[in-house]
Amino acid sequence: MISHPVKEVLDELAQELETQYGVSTRTVRADLSDPESIPAIDRATQDIEIGLLVSNAGTGSPGAFLKHDPDQEARLVHLNATAHMRLSHLFGNKMSQRSRGGIILTSSIGAYQAMPYMASYSAAKAYTLNLGEALYVELKRQGVDVTVLVAGATDTPAKNWGGVKEASGLPLMWMKPEDVVEAALNSLGNAPSITPGAMNKLMSNISRRLLPRIGAASIFGRLMQASVEADLL
Repeated sequence: MISHPVKEVLDELAQELETQYGVSTRTVRADLSDPESIPAIDRATQDIEIGLLVSNAGTGSPGAFLKHDPDQEARLVHLNATAHMRLSHLFGNKMSQRSRGGIILTSSIGAYQAMPYMASYSAAKAYTLNLGEALYVELKRQGVDVTVLVAGATDTPAKNWGGVKEASGLPLMWMKPEDVVEAALNSLGNAPSITPGAMNKLMSNISRRLLPRIGAASIFGRLMQASVEADLL
């Protein structure tokens, strides 16, 4: 699922952090859609203390569910759900032994309702949201803070997922990444989840509290159907 030279990008960022801020860094190449990536990350970090886990990897695959390769769908679910669980279990155990640490899991406002034409994505994000909110209660007793970043449209390279038109019918207001990160860090230890942005909060509240579930799914399905390329449907 890696579509660009992630390791090279991380190495450049690591050099910037070390040069400008004197921060020691270590980069590891790992495809989190591959189950073998978690043991590799564990081996690569055995000799350092991880004080904050930010589990942010994820991707989407817009289009009709039945036209997707089921093996690729399984990798998508692993990346968007299972990898968050495995990383939380790995580093959560180490943090609980020290009685300190923090975990931020990244979900999406798509977790609040079914998303036709991104069915596996929304299902996986719902898992991550519920996992993190449960761990917020469980791990707080052991000195580990957990929060879930329920992100909306964020101005990162992920907004260029294949198939979704830039000028789509979806009511998106792109947030700056630094504002989203600030909201997540401020929420850590204070709330089980956070949805940054007034429009994102409004959309999630409407879908959860004002519309029946079939209504929210139908509306989003119509918007998505109009927003993906015809060859994906």
